[in-house]
Amino acid sequence: MIIESVNRALDTLSYLAEHQQVGVRELARFLQVNEATAYRILNTLEKKLFVYQEPDSKKYRLGIETLRVAQGFMENQNLSQVAKPYLIELNQAANETICLLIRQEAFGMYIDKIESDHTLIVRAEIGKKTPIFIGGAGKAIFAFLSPEEQDRLIKQYGYLLEDFQIPLDSLIKEYDDIRRQGYATSYEEMDLGVVAVGCPIYDYNKKVVASISIPLPKHRATNEHLNHLIQLLKEY
Repeated sequence: MIIESVNRALDTLSYLAEHQQVGVRELARFLQVNEATAYRILNTLEKKLFVYQEPDSKKYRLGIETLRVAQGFMENQNLSQVAKPYLIELNQAANETICLLIRQEAFGMYIDKIESDHTLIVRAEIGKKTPIFIGGAGKAIFAFLSPEEQDRLIKQYGYLLEDFQIPLDSLIKEYDDIRRQGYATSYEEMDLGVVAVGCPIYDYNKKVVASISIPLPKHRATNEHLNHLIQLLKEY
């Protein structure tokens, strides 16, 4: 059973999350109610600090209580638990191994994976740490950090690149490309015979905290298949 008044209040919050602000008349049209009902909904949410009214425009925006709820959700949810349904769906759509990597300073650590049904797969070790300067999963995080944070990490941990014989200049140019296109690719950077694509994951502050990546054997990494995987990552 749905309580209609609660349903309308939640629809109002969802609408504000997408449209940033709303007036009484606009909300009434969206909810398909009269303006008096729309006003009562906004007034109730305002008293509970879920919305506030701008003095000049008289329109309503999300209030501080919505931030507190969002923070509580993020603090009480394990990223792996939140991401798990998406990892499973992506695994089924791609028929490839899906990995979840979180950032720990200049390293990334794999915290979850869903393996594919292929006979030959790339096995990601849970708990394994790798530099975030390279690899499809790592670059999908590093490329979206602030320039100041990137400079700090390179100065402090740039020596990690010595083991991979990849020129820093070429990586810096690639980071710009990754930011522009929204995803990272890796061709045998970490392991011979392994290709990977990755996309960043943002927190509620729009800060990159993790990445989802798809590593696969080189022989399956045709241009057509990689483009398909990249499109799937962007959708999820």
